[in-house]
Amino acid sequence: MSRKYQRIKEADQMLWPPLRRLLQAFSSITLAVILLTGVALFCALGSVPIGPLALAGSYAVLAMGGAAVGWLALRRGSAAVMLVGMTLGAAAGLGAAYWLWPAMQHAAGWDAWLDRYGGLTVYKLPALEMTELQFYSTWPMKLLLVLFIINMVVATIRRIEFHWLNLGVLTVHTGIVALAIGAALYGQLKVEGDTLLIDPRFGGRPVAHFYDSTHAAVYIDRGDRRLFIPLTALPRYHDRRAGELSLPLDAHPAFAQLLDEQTQASVVGFIAQGDLVPTWTPPDPGETPAPNPAIDLEFGHEDQFAQRLLVARSQEPDERRIDMGVFSIGYLVDVDPLWFGDLTAEIGSEHGLVVDIPAADYRAVHEIQQGQTLALGDTGYTLRIDELMPRYPFPVMTEGFVGSAPSVAKVTITRPDQSALERWVMHPFAQLTQDFVADPQGGRPKRQAPSDDIRLAYIDASATRFWVTQPGSDSDRGMHWVMRARGGAVAKVPLAVGQELDVPFGDHPLTIRLKAFYPSVVREMQPRATPAIGRDPNDLGRFGGSLVCVELRRGDWTKRAWLPFVQYVELSERDAGRARVEIPELGEVSLSYSRVRYPLPYHLTLVDFEHETHAGSTVSADFRSTVRVDFPRGDTQTADIHMNHPLMVSAGDADLALVGCSGWAEQMRFGRLKFWQSGWDPQRQSYTILGVGNNVGIYVIAVGGILMGLGIPWAFYVKPAVLKARKARPRTIADESKSIEVTL
Repeated sequence: MSRKYQRIKEADQMLWPPLRRLLQAFSSITLAVILLTGVALFCALGSVPIGPLALAGSYAVLAMGGAAVGWLALRRGSAAVMLVGMTLGAAAGLGAAYWLWPAMQHAAGWDAWLDRYGGLTVYKLPALEMTELQFYSTWPMKLLLVLFIINMVVATIRRIEFHWLNLGVLTVHTGIVALAIGAALYGQLKVEGDTLLIDPRFGGRPVAHFYDSTHAAVYIDRGDRRLFIPLTALPRYHDRRAGELSLPLDAHPAFAQLLDEQTQASVVGFIAQGDLVPTWTPPDPGETPAPNPAIDLEFGHEDQFAQRLLVARSQEPDERRIDMGVFSIGYLVDVDPLWFGDLTAEIGSEHGLVVDIPAADYRAVHEIQQGQTLALGDTGYTLRIDELMPRYPFPVMTEGFVGSAPSVAKVTITRPDQSALERWVMHPFAQLTQDFVADPQGGRPKRQAPSDDIRLAYIDASATRFWVTQPGSDSDRGMHWVMRARGGAVAKVPLAVGQELDVPFGDHPLTIRLKAFYPSVVREMQPRATPAIGRDPNDLGRFGGSLVCVELRRGDWTKRAWLPFVQYVELSERDAGRARVEIPELGEVSLSYSRVRYPLPYHLTLVDFEHETHAGSTVSADFRSTVRVDFPRGDTQTADIHMNHPLMVSAGDADLALVGCSGWAEQMRFGRLKFWQSGWDPQRQSYTILGVGNNVGIYVIAVGGILMGLGIPWAFYVKPAVLKARKARPRTIADESKSIEVTL
């Protein structure tokens, strides 16, 4: 204890007792050790997964319990005996932990909880769900840092003499306080995100905002007005089914101004990583969409059944037809008698051709094979079967048939006037049939719609095929099963909802059930969660790949929409990240799910972008964005931003006031921002992505580190050397008398 502190403690006796105890507590080294231990434990809590923490904690508790029992049992013995007892007790506690703790966990039901969450850190638990920086900026850490700063300041002032010899320890203490203050500022005021600058040649405009990297928001657009609502309590790591959340959006002050007071909205569901898949569902009550019939089928044998919904007017071929290779099931509506006749035409082979020549009143069904030539009675027409292809050899790009693989009969048609054309007749999608006509100039044959003077329909019976046919689209009246077995045999059976069709099919009879008929269905995007093992850990916690469910309510009307996360609202249109909802009496609104957007006190414009590669290779060497900064006061700044060369932009108080940054905290956060090259458009170089961040508190931390670096050598080397030199110096009579005087 220094003489200074002895004098101060004597003076403390005159103080009010509670104040005296408080001052002495904050003057103690013990409190500093306790607070630093608390900071270390808090950091360990945020860095070490729960499983190892629980295991280490259980072993430590039981070991200390055993040591306490040993101490109590031998507390009247000598120190050596007590030490032996504590050691044996601790060993017994560790043994108990090894053998008993797993059973205790199982009995308490903790093992399942640890299996699920043991690999996570505390801040990722469902009750918290925050980022690492947010966890280290919570009130317990702030309280520990504030108390530690007060402790260091009070202890330094009350215990250490302000003498030049103590400059080292004073500097170290000042550095520690600076480090703590800088860390607190950094955690409280740190901002990091990015902004998208689109090249003006591709429709880009000056940008006066950037997106935060860790905070999500829902954007609501109505006409030319936009509102974004931060989602401060949104989960990050764990899914919530629709209805398990209730984050009101209508509580935002501007919500009623954009919509009205009769409309409510809230976020009711969350998926940490997943995607949206198209799903056909019956329309909501009150909606009357255009007829789009669908049937719900089950097919299989014994107890192995699959279920599929077939939609007649879907743009996806796989949603109109089930293709299992050895058999297929298709759904056709608005089937006219001519088309129905093609489907039910009798043939005795695997390939057939239905021929109609309206002018000659000719209709016939021919069994065909590759290389065959057919003379069509006395019509004057001749057909040559050039090729029978089981699969169309090119990608199908026609809308509504993209990705389909029809079989093809390639036929050369010779007319009575000896003109010829080549026709590719498709099955089962007759709509894709096309003619190829020779070019008189000798060029490539021209593709065109089939000529209507002769009609061909290809029947491919190389596999068993089932059709559900329906003459109209507004009801299920007149529905039929059409079955064509491999080899050509055909049958047709009237069909009704609930009916089963049993078909001998190899060793296992095939059963097909018509479970339901829907006169109209609508296409909706429904969420599909990514399995835990397939989730990207780099996106977890930053909302990448996540989905939210927004529920809109107005009176008795309710609508839910799942929104995928988009990095930039500007790109939500092209990324299909925007949901449009028609609200009764209000009209259409669009919803997007992205990140919180902060305003910039100036405008950024992309002037040029350059991608540099190493000489003689395609390996990237640098990315360079030339950016113009336009300040409200009329000043302009142009700079190149490239790798390891960021741009620092400082805004004045007047600029900050224009975007509503009037408080000291906002001015510190946005007053000086750094921009660095973060991403770019590798296809067209149409945009660049700039990272945005601040360094609030970093200089305070740097000053603290420098002070500690200067103070430690002084305290451990300079001061001891000076004291050693003083002790070795010969003492004079004056010194001795002075020493005696001070002693007296």
